[in-house]
Amino acid sequence: MKIGILGGAFNPPHREHVKIVEELIKERGYDKVLIIPSVNPPHKKSIYTSFEHRVNMVKLAFSHLDNVEISNIENRDNIVHYSVDTIATLLKMYHDDNLEFIIGGDSMIDFHTWYKPYEIVRMIPIVVVARGKDDMAKVVAEVKKFNASGGNIVISDYIAEEISSSYLRSKLYLHDNDVDIDSRILKYINDNSLYSDYDDIIATLANTLSEDRLEHTKGVVRYAMKLNEGLRLDFDMVMLATMLHDCAKSIVRYDYEVPSDTIGTNVEHAFMARQVAIHEFGVNDTDVLNAINYHCTARPNMSTLDKLVYSADMLELGRDFDGVEELRAIIEKDFEAGFRACLNTTYEHVKSEGYPMYPLTEDAYRYYNK
Repeated sequence: MKIGILGGAFNPPHREHVKIVEELIKERGYDKVLIIPSVNPPHKKSIYTSFEHRVNMVKLAFSHLDNVEISNIENRDNIVHYSVDTIATLLKMYHDDNLEFIIGGDSMIDFHTWYKPYEIVRMIPIVVVARGKDDMAKVVAEVKKFNASGGNIVISDYIAEEISSSYLRSKLYLHDNDVDIDSRILKYINDNSLYSDYDDIIATLANTLSEDRLEHTKGVVRYAMKLNEGLRLDFDMVMLATMLHDCAKSIVRYDYEVPSDTIGTNVEHAFMARQVAIHEFGVNDTDVLNAINYHCTARPNMSTLDKLVYSADMLELGRDFDGVEELRAIIEKDFEAGFRACLNTTYEHVKSEGYPMYPLTEDAYRYYNK
């Protein structure tokens, strides 16, 4: 038999996972496709949705395909699972069959960072399924590099739609009603109260923020997650920083200490939000707190998370100002260029309107325009 192997967190599984399998069954002539939900993948810090729940959702997603089998091979222990080890086990289990390993275009670009990548490419043929947003020049270059070292890698003709499980997951956490997920999977999620880890924070924000401010906050979460598809920052850090960036713009009056030169200014709420995140929400991650703190002012030498929250706050889809579409187009193509464009636009606006310029913003502008 010819067998395709598709692994992933499937947290949650979505219709493009299914479409990829359907297309590759036709294109590659697979007699069977093995779907392998991960347990402890080395590249993900945490997967809060249990293996059992993810397997059940995957079964629902692929229930219409008779030649798809869900494997629990990675649920045999509680150690970190590397693809090279899983593949070696599968090759022994299916020693009389022809196996191919299916990965995404983004994974191909990062393949050199995997554990023992050159060993993998010599073990098994690989099929790469690119997404529309993938840098195909990089994908092709990586394929050529590994093929020159003994690999057998081909790029599928099918170009996958740009759907991100992490983006969908963030919308589920926000209780969005327009999540593009199979209705049976959505019912399973609701029946089992999955993706509810942030319910307490969301409930508090719903009770303390105005309706408009809450919707803006959700918009920042969504847009940050969209941009994070290319950045791959830790999911929980992005969720916390974006959900709490405006938590001090509240009907509650907080009285925590902030820098004296921010009091009464348009940036005071950002510095206060850091204190609220610490004292009211129990956040102690310095990177998250900094991203909250500097989401209005910017600063020199910002972290990627800082830049992400700063930019998403400015460009979330609820924003409507002259030039916003152009800025979105820039940042969705080149994150660093887009961030600098956002910073420069803010700086020029403040200057042209004659508003007071907070010193950190001046410092940031000079730093990023050396």
